[in-house]
Amino acid sequence: MKICPANTIQEKITQMLVAKGFLTALLLFLVIGFSSCATSPYEAAEEAYSMGDYEKAIERALIILKENPGMAEADQILIKAWFHANDQWTAAIKALEESESPWEVEQAIPLYNKLLYIHNLAKTAEKNTLNPDPEGIYELVRATRKRSADLHAAEGSRLIVSGARMEAREALKHFERAAELIPDYPDIEAKLEQARELSLARVFVFTAPDTNITLNGVEMIETIERELGRSELVEIVTVPSRYAAPIGDSHGAEDLARIHGANLMLHVAPDTESKAAADRVVRDIDTAVGVDWQMEELSLIVSASANIRYVLIDLDNGTTIADKTMSISDQDDGGFSVSAILHSGDKQNLKIGRMSSSRSLLVNSVTPGLDPQDLSFQISVAENIEMPAYGFETGVRPALSGSDEKIDLGSYTHPSELAQLAELNGHTFWLFDVMEFDPSDDGDFSYWFPYGQYIGEGDDGRLASAAYDRQLYSQLIDWMNGQSTQYTVMNSFMPGFYTRTMPQAVAKEAAQLL
Repeated sequence: MKICPANTIQEKITQMLVAKGFLTALLLFLVIGFSSCATSPYEAAEEAYSMGDYEKAIERALIILKENPGMAEADQILIKAWFHANDQWTAAIKALEESESPWEVEQAIPLYNKLLYIHNLAKTAEKNTLNPDPEGIYELVRATRKRSADLHAAEGSRLIVSGARMEAREALKHFERAAELIPDYPDIEAKLEQARELSLARVFVFTAPDTNITLNGVEMIETIERELGRSELVEIVTVPSRYAAPIGDSHGAEDLARIHGANLMLHVAPDTESKAAADRVVRDIDTAVGVDWQMEELSLIVSASANIRYVLIDLDNGTTIADKTMSISDQDDGGFSVSAILHSGDKQNLKIGRMSSSRSLLVNSVTPGLDPQDLSFQISVAENIEMPAYGFETGVRPALSGSDEKIDLGSYTHPSELAQLAELNGHTFWLFDVMEFDPSDDGDFSYWFPYGQYIGEGDDGRLASAAYDRQLYSQLIDWMNGQSTQYTVMNSFMPGFYTRTMPQAVAKEAAQLL
C-alpha cells in the first residue's frame, strides 16, 4: 500500500480546512488521499490503528462512517482508537503534571492538543456516544499553560536572587519561556530586563607581549572583541588606550577594567613562530612506471604556529575562571607548485641525430626493452603530467609565459603571481637531456629527447629547451630561498594569521566560558 508524504497531507488538510467545513474538508482530503495513496479507506484506518497512530485512525474511521453510517468494522476501529488515545494520553498528562519541574509540566501541552483535536473531530461528526468535550480540554490546556508559566517564573525569580551571572542566564531562560506560554504574564518584561542585565558578560580583552618581538599582541584585540561581541549576552568594554602586559603582572589592568564596568577580563598571551622556505620533497616515481627514477615536488611555503595562553578572570571576586593554552597553526603556498623528474643517470659526451657537435649530456637510463615513448605515456598517466595532445613524438614543452616567452622570475614577488602562469604552475621539469634505451636488449643503445623543438631548431633546439627548463628550475629554487621573496610572502601571510586566524580561534574557545 502506498503512503502519501506527511508534508503533502498537512498542506492539503490546511488548504481545505480554510476553504470548507472541518469534516467536509477532511472527507475531501481522505477521498483524494485514498485514491492515490491506499487501496481502500478501511485498510488505511486499520493500518493507522495497528501502528498506534490513533489520530489518523479516528480521522479515517469518521470519514468512512459519514459515507457508510452502518459499517460496524469502521465503528469498531473508531471506538478502539478513541479509548486507547484518551487513556494513554490522559495517563501521560497526569504523570507530567505531578512534576514540579516547569519543563516537564509543559510537555503535557502537546498531549492536550492531540486530545483537543480528536475531541473536536468527534463533536463535529456528532459522535455524542464518545462524550467529546473539547471545551473542557481547552480549559485544561489553559490551566496547564498557566501553571507551567507560574513554575517558570517562580524558578527564574529564585535563581536571580543571587545576582550571579550564570544563575541569571538560567533565570532568563525561565522568564523567556513564561512569556512564550503567556505573552501577557504579569511583570514579565521587568523580569526579563533584570535577568538580561545580570546575564551580561562585560568583557575587557587584554594581551601580553608576544614572544616574537616583531609582533604586537594588541593587534589581536579587535578581532577577539568582534567575535565575542556576536553574542547578545556579551558586552565588550573598551578603554581609551591599549598596552600589553604579561599574565601575572597586568600592571593594574584588572582595576582599569573594573573602573570601566567590566566584570570579566580575558588576558591573552601569544607565543608565535613563523617561517618561509622552499619545500622540496623527493619521492620515487609511481611503481606502475617501469623505471626507478625520482620526482621532486617544489613549493614555497609560509607557515606560522602559536601557543596561546589565555586566562579568564572574574573581576567581581578576583577568581580565575579558566587558565588554558591552545595551539594554532596554518600555512600557505600561494596556490603555486611545480615538480621535477630528477637526473639519476650519468653524464656522457654524445653526438646524436642532427646535433652540430658532440655535447656533454645528462642521461637517464630506461629499462631494457621499454620504448621511451611508452615510458613517457606511463609517466604522464601515473603522475598526472600533461603531455602534448598532438603526439608524444614532439616531446615535452618547457615552462614559458603566456606569450610563449621565457620566464623572468625577477618580474614576480609572490607565488600567487606565478600561479597565474598556466604553463608554469603545476609544470613538471625533466632535469636531463636524453633517455638512453636498448629496445632489443642487445647492448645497442639508442637515445630519445624528452623535450621538443621549442627553443631553437632541430636537435640542438631540443637540448636548448631542456637546458632552459633546468636553469629555470634552479632559478625557482633560488627565488624561493631569496630573502626578498620570503620577506614578501611572510608580510602577506602573517597579518591574516595574526589578526584573524589566531584571535578567531581564541574567541571561539573563550566564548564558551562567558
